[in-house]
Amino acid sequence: MQREARCGACSALLLLLAACGSPARPAEHVDPAVELMEELFPAPRQGLALAADASLGRLVDDFAASTEWTVLADRDTRARIDATAAGLDRAQGVSARDVHRFVETLLVQHGYALSIASARTPRILRLVAMDGPNARGARANLLQVEPSRLGAWAREHPAFQLQAIVRAEHLDARAFANSMRPMVSDVNAQLVIPVGDGHELVLVGFAPWLAHVCDTLAALDRAQPPEAAPVQR
Repeated sequence: MQREARCGACSALLLLLAACGSPARPAEHVDPAVELMEELFPAPRQGLALAADASLGRLVDDFAASTEWTVLADRDTRARIDATAAGLDRAQGVSARDVHRFVETLLVQHGYALSIASARTPRILRLVAMDGPNARGARANLLQVEPSRLGAWAREHPAFQLQAIVRAEHLDARAFANSMRPMVSDVNAQLVIPVGDGHELVLVGFAPWLAHVCDTLAALDRAQPPEAAPVQR
């Protein structure tokens, strides 16, 4: 039964994304069961040495050289990042172990997201402007992550759109999804979809937001007595 519910959750998500106009054929399948970040993101070869006036384009280029990920961007996105200052207040040195976290944090702050186009060598990332016409491309090749791993993803890889399936034993998933609408500030970046038997949710978004939603859901679920949560039909 649980497996069928999860299959239903995935099917519902795919249908919703198709209706929203997301890419019908992603560049390459990424195994949704991958959870160990180390499998996808080997340690960068070197750190970064950034000038105070470095552009986002320079930041992305140095990131690609350090991590050996090729970063793809359409012409408009490339022009934008080349013309946008990273916003550093001084020259910045970044250790190899902090390269991913540092660069991804800056990209998110400037309104960009990363998705995996190819996890095989040569590894390829897709850079997408979340306010651009191709924003839903950030959902291509969504990685499914267990809720317990979201904290680690939030700390180390905040620029990736992820999918998590969570269950609340004592809360009505549909009512929770409705109550979350004020917290969904960007429909291109955040989704809360009730599915299954009325107690499961499919969540899509950046890891820091997903971790916050999961923590909120867990806290509310613990506070509810079982008899207080009739499921809406």
